Amino acid sequence: MHGHRTKAGAALRFIDDGSVVTREAFDAEVEIDGRPVRGDAMLSFRSDGRLGAFTLARELSIGDLVLPAGSKLHFFDGIGSVLPAHWTCWLGAPLALPETTLAEGESCELAPDLSRLVGISPFRDLVLPQGRVRAGMGPIPVTSVGRVDVAACRKRRLFA
Repeated sequence: MHGHRTKAGAALRFIDDGSVVTREAFDAEVEIDGRPVRGDAMLSFRSDGRLGAFTLARELSIGDLVLPAGSKLHFFDGIGSVLPAHWTCWLGAPLALPETTLAEGESCELAPDLSRLVGISPFRDLVLPQGRVRAGMGPIPVTSVGRVDVAACRKRRLFA
């Protein structure tokens, strides 16, 4: 798979839609699709062969941000323009942003090509000079450097 031999005893599950889920199939760290992934953790491959879910073996730079090792990423194909395709990343360690720090286990959304941050999902509201941004109403839109996109928050009526 992806130029790597699977280990003896690896669990491979072939799904009807053509996707594959593996567990303990590769070495602890392996590069797949240019990403440093935990090959001994659960990996999901979409029907076209690209990664669908994985755990970071090392830090990964996304634009100006660095996602911590141990973060779990999952690709969502999207549903039209209402819910666009994106990666959801559940953080393996805290992630400092200009206006807040996301805690381990909190999540953020990344562009489909993993080039930039597009949203954050803290477990608590964010207090900004412009007002309080409500968490839990969906991801809070952010700029590529992690600043809250105030105009997009107003448009989505996320200010309390």
